Amino acid sequence: MTFLKNISQQNKLVAVFLLIVIFHIIFKSFFINYSGFWYDETFGLHYSLQDWGLIKHTSEWDLNPPLYYYFLWIWRNLFGISEFAIRFSSVLFSSLSAGIIYIFSIKYFNKTTALISLLIYTSSNEIFFYSHEARCYSMLFFLTLCSSYFYFNLLNKKSISSIILLGLTNFLLIYTHYLTGLVLVFQGLLILLFFNKTIFKQVSIAFLITLVLAFWRFTKKTILLIFNHEKKFWLSKPTYNDLINTVYDFFNEKEIFFIYVGIIIITLIIIYATNKFKAFKNLFTIKTTYIAFCGVGTIIICYALSSISPVFTKRYVVYALPFICLLIGIIISRINNNKFKYVVTSLICLLSLYSFNKIDFKTPKPMNYRDSMVLIKKEKTPSTLTLVETKDMESLFAYYYDKEIFLDYKNLKTRLNENNIHLISGMQDLQGIDFERYDKLILTQTFVQQKKENEMLLCRLSSIYKKKTLNKDYVGIDIYIFNN
Repeated sequence: MTFLKNISQQNKLVAVFLLIVIFHIIFKSFFINYSGFWYDETFGLHYSLQDWGLIKHTSEWDLNPPLYYYFLWIWRNLFGISEFAIRFSSVLFSSLSAGIIYIFSIKYFNKTTALISLLIYTSSNEIFFYSHEARCYSMLFFLTLCSSYFYFNLLNKKSISSIILLGLTNFLLIYTHYLTGLVLVFQGLLILLFFNKTIFKQVSIAFLITLVLAFWRFTKKTILLIFNHEKKFWLSKPTYNDLINTVYDFFNEKEIFFIYVGIIIITLIIIYATNKFKAFKNLFTIKTTYIAFCGVGTIIICYALSSISPVFTKRYVVYALPFICLLIGIIISRINNNKFKYVVTSLICLLSLYSFNKIDFKTPKPMNYRDSMVLIKKEKTPSTLTLVETKDMESLFAYYYDKEIFLDYKNLKTRLNENNIHLISGMQDLQGIDFERYDKLILTQTFVQQKKENEMLLCRLSSIYKKKTLNKDYVGIDIYIFNN
């Protein structure tokens, strides 16, 4: 009878997991292609078009691990390169993460934790935004939660499968984004703090698997670039405003953040008032401490490390958000007074509904090349020269100009040139262009600051063509049209 009961409970857990995932897939698919791709999205897609064996070498200079490129290589071959197809992979990872939060909470905590963490996760504008972003961040939600699940499983019992899966998942984490190595640091640190010989041995074997896989897949050049990244890295040192704005954004807005802070403080007071220090002692277990480290700790440590080398930006620490959701759920679930727990849980439900209303389902992007291409193609004639600034915009411009050209990875630049489209970064790239062949010129500018060099470029083009018009109707793009 116990065996049948366990099967029934397992089936119920799976059924709820599937319902949560399906719900998230449906509502996160709304407006998935309302905004066109922007630079970062087409950059990853562009490099997934190269030969499989070359993908790893691209990551050597890009300073990003190659797993997401490998994933896109497989995904696009199965489903194509449309905005919906590529972004749907992020929707899927984000939705699976919601299901894992439920299973994770039920198995290692309780139903209250599951309910509250899911409500906050579901109503998060940041989570929704990255579910519409064709980059690795939704994958990170999934992998960090899977890693934590297998880690907790080892804390509960000896499991060869969990050892192997933890080792493999942790490798996939750092092979997706280097900064998720903090999760491994937290796992190792807590094993030392809450020392247990058996658990220490199991986690050590898992870490050894991760280390072997890392040495197998990471090249010497990649490792050297990681340690020397401060010489080339584009990030600037974050300010205090960067930190607080990141935290506010994680809760959809400043006011909601402070309401959550108030709820947590009140909850801790209630816990203390009912059970004194015993409740606090029970709160700081290895599992709760781990969740706190992966959530709040990730943000604080990355911000602190940026005083040495800039590694803090919102998207680099966004994988902490599911753990913050879990932490809030864990704290509230420790209220022993059922009346207070019901009141606080109800308040969280109402706050989540309000937060849900703050989600921008259209997920606006910082560039709008898709709509601007309508104007560019309308203005372009066989005798029109098009200059695309900067050269980094090659993949994005090609994607919306002609997908067949975009897919021709090895000949992309040549085929653009055949269509009188040239990529430039400044004055030096104008050499060799015969302007007399063209009676009109279209210049698109992105990532360009109004510096002296840019003024010289515009003056040079104005000296060749009599008329100049500027269109700034499209987000992130300035379109100049020169003609005689």
